[in-house]
Amino acid sequence: MRRFFLFLIVVLVILGAGVYYLFANIDAIVKRAVESQGSKVTQTEVLLSAAEVSLQDSRATLTELSIANPSGFSPEHALSVGQISVDLDPSRLSRKVVAIKDITVMRPDVFFEIASGGGSNFNRLRENVTSRGGRSAGGPELIVDRLLISDGRLRVRAPSGRETTVNLPDITLSQLGTDANPITSAELGQRVVTAVLDKSLLAIAQNNILGLLDVDMSLGDLVTNTEGLSGPVQELLGDTGLGSIVEDVFGGLFGGDDDDKDDDGNN
Repeated sequence: MRRFFLFLIVVLVILGAGVYYLFANIDAIVKRAVESQGSKVTQTEVLLSAAEVSLQDSRATLTELSIANPSGFSPEHALSVGQISVDLDPSRLSRKVVAIKDITVMRPDVFFEIASGGGSNFNRLRENVTSRGGRSAGGPELIVDRLLISDGRLRVRAPSGRETTVNLPDITLSQLGTDANPITSAELGQRVVTAVLDKSLLAIAQNNILGLLDVDMSLGDLVTNTEGLSGPVQELLGDTGLGSIVEDVFGGLFGGDDDDKDDDGNN
């Protein structure tokens, strides 16, 4: 009996030490998890300056998050955020699922780089995230009731190096995963990167950025896969543009291109 009590005391001491280590180092654990999972999902470097977790308030604050540009683009951050607030739902937390009521991303800086041969850094990021294969990404599964990205700035760089900065339209995503069907970090990353790409394309079109930066491309040249993009952006990608419409109209009025005429100048 005495040996049993000694064994029980040792077990309790070990468990207590483990719990103490977890609580004392939870901020560092979360920081490492964000950087590790984020880098795996995006296939580029993800850095986080600090994480502060309050178990009592069921809240986490992530400070100075940055996502590096993918391979083949300039050595800049595709996305940088000063602070992200995460409100957890303790009533739905488990060992395998992290339930989140709200994620708020305020004032992000988005850098949208157009490649010389078409495409963009966010198009490449989305390809990287998609290639993770969804449920094979590893890590805990997630339920996110709402994700808000607000008051962002969009800096667009043309292949020539010319740049301009405009406001990024706000992004709200809801019901990302359910109790019956949670999502992985890769699936969450795909939804977020697709939403940022979508709003970036919308802002580029609304502000005529391709024209301002003398980029000889259409909006459709900046993206290789339109799946998951919003209806308004899908319409913009399918639009031939005002310049093409005017050219077609006046070309028809004045007899079309010279290639359509015979040697005598007749149609």
